[in-house]
Amino acid sequence: MIIGTPEEIPGKQDQGYHGGHGTYFVRTLLEKIPGSSFEHCRYIVLHRGTSIGDHQHTTNEELFIIISGHGTMQVDGEERKVSAGAAILNLPGSHHSLTNEGEGDLELFVGCATAVKV
Repeated sequence: MIIGTPEEIPGKQDQGYHGGHGTYFVRTLLEKIPGSSFEHCRYIVLHRGTSIGDHQHTTNEELFIIISGHGTMQVDGEERKVSAGAAILNLPGSHHSLTNEGEGDLELFVGCATAVKV
């Protein structure tokens, strides 16, 4: 069994996530599990006005799950308002970004895995 817990794994404050603006907190709970296509699971807190900049993954797909707060998700030029409970799948090759537009923090989990060709 492979488990990553906040009690065991410290996080850090940083700036400019994928070229975005503002300060955020990140904790990588799981990373590069041998024998798995899974690449990482991160808990991220975007502080008020912070964004994950527009970026693209070519060989993996990424799942964002919004835990709290609200903001705007942009995928390949399409914008959608998102809030707690939303799940956003960013497919390989898609350009995507997320901006916290709320008065407080926007919390999310990000899971990333190598894309499987079907």
